[in-house]
Amino acid sequence: MTRGTDIGSRDSDERLFEEASEWFLRLRAADPASDVHAQLEAWCAQHPMHESTYRKVVAAWEAVGANAAAPEFLVVRRDALERGRRA
Repeated sequence: MTRGTDIGSRDSDERLFEEASEWFLRLRAADPASDVHAQLEAWCAQHPMHESTYRKVVAAWEAVGANAAAPEFLVVRRDALERGRRA
């Protein structure tokens, strides 16, 4: 899944977050008996930024989950859905 990113540039940082997000989703959807976890570990071992970026993706997912039912987020979601219906 590595796309030969030149780590450090803005474009490469965005691609790195995309790759880390793809790994996150693959791991969540994977059969527990699959080798996706081992593949993720191999990807993380390729460069220190891979693992740290993956951890940031996980932390973001956990933060969203922890706050998903917060009243202010419910209002924002409701308003976004209403704007979408009107569009």
